This record gives sequence, structure tokens and C-alpha cells, in this order.
Amino acid sequence: MSHGSTVYQRLDTSLSIGSNSSKYHKQRNLFTNLSFRPKRLFKQLVLLSFFAFLTSLFLSLTGFCNSLPDPAKIFNPKQPNIIPDAEQNENFRSPVVAEKVATAPSLLKHVENEVSENKVEDDVLSKKNKDGLTFKDYLHQQDLALKNAAQVLTAVSEVKEAIKDHDIGENQFIKSIFTMQRPEKIVPFDVTRGEPKDFSVKVKRDKIIEMTKHAWDSYVKYAWTHNELKPISKKGVSQNIFGNAKTGATIIDSLDTLYLMGLNDEFEKAKAWVFNEFEFNSKAELSVFETNIRFIGGLLSTYYLTGDERFVKKAHEIATILLPAFETKTGLPFSLYNPSSGQKKNYAWASSGCSVLSEVGTLHMEFGLLSHLTNDTRFLDKALKIREFLRKHERPDSGVYYNFIHPETGAWGRTLHASVGALGDSFYEYLIKTYLLTAKTDTIAKNMYEDSLRGIKNVLLKNGPGNHWYLGELKRTRTEAKMGHLTCFAGGMFALGAKHTSEEKYWLEKAVQLGESCRLSYAQSPIGIGPESFRFETEKDAGKSKLKNEKYYVLRPEVIETYFYLWRYTKDKRWRDYGWEAAQAIDKHCRVEGGFSGIKDVTAAKLTLDDTQQSFLLAETFKYLYLLFSDDDLIDLNEWVFNTEAHPFKILPFVDSAKETELMT
Repeated sequence: MSHGSTVYQRLDTSLSIGSNSSKYHKQRNLFTNLSFRPKRLFKQLVLLSFFAFLTSLFLSLTGFCNSLPDPAKIFNPKQPNIIPDAEQNENFRSPVVAEKVATAPSLLKHVENEVSENKVEDDVLSKKNKDGLTFKDYLHQQDLALKNAAQVLTAVSEVKEAIKDHDIGENQFIKSIFTMQRPEKIVPFDVTRGEPKDFSVKVKRDKIIEMTKHAWDSYVKYAWTHNELKPISKKGVSQNIFGNAKTGATIIDSLDTLYLMGLNDEFEKAKAWVFNEFEFNSKAELSVFETNIRFIGGLLSTYYLTGDERFVKKAHEIATILLPAFETKTGLPFSLYNPSSGQKKNYAWASSGCSVLSEVGTLHMEFGLLSHLTNDTRFLDKALKIREFLRKHERPDSGVYYNFIHPETGAWGRTLHASVGALGDSFYEYLIKTYLLTAKTDTIAKNMYEDSLRGIKNVLLKNGPGNHWYLGELKRTRTEAKMGHLTCFAGGMFALGAKHTSEEKYWLEKAVQLGESCRLSYAQSPIGIGPESFRFETEKDAGKSKLKNEKYYVLRPEVIETYFYLWRYTKDKRWRDYGWEAAQAIDKHCRVEGGFSGIKDVTAAKLTLDDTQQSFLLAETFKYLYLLFSDDDLIDLNEWVFNTEAHPFKILPFVDSAKETELMT
């Protein structure tokens, strides 16, 4: 049976008037403890009959609404109609539903008229029942419930193709009962928040600011407007994943870091360049994924921190340029796109000409916010089409998602490779973070996250020698006992998402254990900086790299990112201690006169530097260190969500007041 037919059956059953369900009888008796005057008894009984009917109907409708959460309307600022018209009702193909929804508003209006014309005694209206509600209070509740139901029903007409295919309900991104409010005016974020009270912690935070300033000043001096800096050669480089033009990737990636650290002169210089000189005009292929998380993400984040809408305009311009990359049979984008020629392709090394899971699955935060802020729904439509495709796509019984998928055929790559690290990582991250970004209303994202944990737990999460937990890599049928530096972000993700799962204690425990395993890779290194990947094959070599191509360090943030989250959620001082160890090692071994450089082999007796200062050093590594040594009110995790490049986005607000929102849920 299709999902659609299941929903239709549930609708016709749950909306049956005169149901003998316990819920119906419980609600009928809600006001039986009110006192009535005998001479008004007949009229009151009539009203209570209407009231009981409405209660049953509203509860049924509300129950249906609660099963239809939808991110499309969460991001979309346009309000749906309150009451569906006859044509829209017909789209349900259920005359029972249509009749009852069409009838309900007139019944409610009748009760309201009775109240407004003083045909009901004041003491009846004002007296509270055992739950502390007056008749007016309850009537207001039911009014909201009806509007919620009507909004969902109205929205169904906008997905006629889905209805034609009998695939509605939780499997369709139809309009939500909630609409998120577009901010009219954002007050600039107060960056003086977060000042640590402990002097020793403040000293460490000040050191992180000094390191950031050295990296930034070196970029400005030697590589201004180039995408990244070569700190040893003391020159800029632009021919990379961002194309071949001087599009200032480091500038845009650093904007929110400079702002949060209170480096005002540096921020103003960067902002002036963005508004007066920046052009996204590469003549060569660029990464759709990297452009999204660094450029679009960096600009949107700076908007939420400053309130300057020009950052949104710039982000919209860039996202519009990327749209042709999504023109495929599945909606999954190609990895690389040339804005000049229109050519799109995937990496030569990717299995069978496939796109990468982490890249196609890391769009809905930025693209959703763009649609929310600009009323341009193209971006959210693209992102949700991808997510819906992946949600429905056939997977093995283990529940894992493979890392390669073809954008035209939708087939998984032949390698059957899966990981929570490189090639897979941020796909999982964006599921739980989108749920949080939408004020916990996008339960499709939450459900997908919890379902993905099943595959992770079944196949990738292992307890190695010495009781060291790690996340391995699946290669066809074998899970390799190797964990990447990139995978170390997962400790932070599990900590962030733990309380939103059915196994909160388990996943927080695993977050801590993975944090310790990642720290082990730093402790096993002679310079105190971990390698690109490390193994858990024997207890003696746990946390150590094995092959030459596993030993480099490119200024990555993921281990420090997990330290940050674990500090916030556990308040265990060791995470700050580990972070300070890492900061000192980076300052000692990666710092050069012209900035900071990666290391080719962290185990070598004599270190060789790679002469590259990655833009994410400023966007992520130094930002997470700064926040690690700040108090929690500097980017409160109850108010903000980071994208995968550590750009903070403000959690979306409801249109309704807090009280109304509570009633609506």
C-alpha cells in the first residue's frame, strides 16, 4: 500500500464525527464542572453540543496536522490562506474530509456570535474548569487548532503532482502549520558578550585573537583579494576550488570571525571590499559545495550578526549563479560548475562519475535561509528535492548511506563506500542542524538524522583495541579500522544532537569517547598535532597514522570543534585543556613570518610545511578556539546553529507569540 492511501484512510477514520474514542469523551467532559443556571439550560446544552462537536473535529485535525511537519513552509515567509476553498478540498479526493473542513468554520463562527451577543451568561464564560481554562480561553485554543489544520489542507493544493501520485503526508514537503517570521530589523550582535570571568581563561582567549590577527594581517599584506595565502612564499593563490578569479575566499570566510573577536578595523576593511569591489566572476570551474558553505554561508552569517541586508543580496547573487549545476534528472547537483561556459561535471576520482553525498546533502541550511530572506523559493526547492530524493532512495538493510551517487541515474557508486568523515560528514550534520535551525519544527530532518544513526551504529561505530571508540570507513562489506581528522567533527555532532534522540545518554557518551579518541591522535604525535587519519588496529598503535598519505595536517578544525561542543555540553575542564594544547602546538609548529602553514608529515623529525594558509583556519579553527575560551552567551547554542564552515545562523523565530505557539503545538 502506498503512503498516500494510508494517509487517506487515516483521514477518513480520524475525522469521523460522533467517534466513541476515549479522547472524544474526555474532551466532551472538559467543562462539566462549570455551574449553569436552569433557565438557560437548554441553550447551554445546544452550545455545548456544538462545542463537543468542534472539540472532536479540532483534535482530529490537529492530530493530522502534527504528522505533517514541513521545512518548505518553515523557511518560506509567505502566509498561506487560513480556510481552504472548495477546489482545494477536492484535492483530498475525500468528500468526508472536504465536508467537515468546510463546515467547521461556520460552526465556530456561530459559537463566537453567541458569545459576542451576550447570549451566554457571563459566569459561564468566565468560570474556569479544572484545567484553569475559561470557555473563552478554550475557544481561542480551538480557533488556533482549526487554523493550523486549514493551513495544512490549503497547502495540499500546491502539491498536485504529489497528490496525483498518491504520495502525501510526511513523505511530501507540503506547507507547514508553522510559518517562520522574517526579521524586520536585526540588532547587531553584541560581541562584548562572552568575556570569561577567569583571568587565566581570558589570557588564552586573547592569545587566540593574536594568532587570528597574525593570520589576517599576513593575508592582507601578501594576498589581498586572492582566495588564499601562501605564507612561506608570501603571495596569494586563486587557482583552486573557488575558480581562478580573485574572489577573496579568505575575506568572506573570515568576516564573522573578525566581527565576533571585535577586530573592528579589520572587519570594516573586509566589509568595504565585499560591497565595493567583490565580483563572483570565475572563468574556471569551481566547487558548488565549497562556494555554498564558505561564500553563501559566510555572507548570511554576517548578515545575522550585523543586520546589513547587503550581505543577503550578495549571497543571493552567488547562489543564483550556481543554479544551473542542479539541472539534472534527479535534482542532485554536479560537484563542479563553470559559470562562464556553463559546463558541469564531477571529480575524475569520484566513483563512476558520481556526485558526493556530503556535497549534495549540505545545502538546505544556506539555501533555505536564502529563500526565507528573499522570498525566492528556487533555492529551497532545489535543496528539498535533493533531500527528498535521498530520503526515499533505496539503501542496504544496515541503514548506511553510501558516499557516491550519480546525479543523472541516481545509482549509488560502485565502490559502496560509506563514512561519517570525508565524503559523507556534513550530510549527517545538516539533518540535525536543520531541525534545530527551524526551531525544532522540521521533524523530517530529525527523523532522517535518527534513522541515519541506525546505519552509523550498525556499521561504522566500533570499539577498538584498548577500548578506544572510533568511526571507521565501510568499503563494500568491510569496515576499516581507520578514522579521519575530518571524522572527528562527529563527537560535536553527537553531543549537539544527543538530547533530540531516543538515546540521549548513549550518544553523549559516544561523543565523549570519540573526543578522547581524536585527542589520542594528537597525543600520539610527536608535535602534539594529529594527522589526517589514524588507525585502531592494535592497542599499541591506536591513534597513529600508518601510510605516508595519512600523516599531513592542513590546519583542520574538526578536533577542536568537538572540544568546543563537549565543553559546552559537559563543562568538563579537560576539553579546554585539550584545546589549549592544540592551540599552542599550532602556534609553535605552523606559524611562520607570513602567516600559518600546514604540515606535510606531523611525525617527521624535521617538519616540512605545505605553504598554504587555508581560509578555514580563520573561519573555523580559530573561531572554535575563541569560543572555547569564551562564556556561553557568546553564540548561545540555544539561539544559534553553525553551518559546516562554522558560520553561525540565527535560529528562526515563530510568527506567533510564545503562548500561541505553545497552543498550536
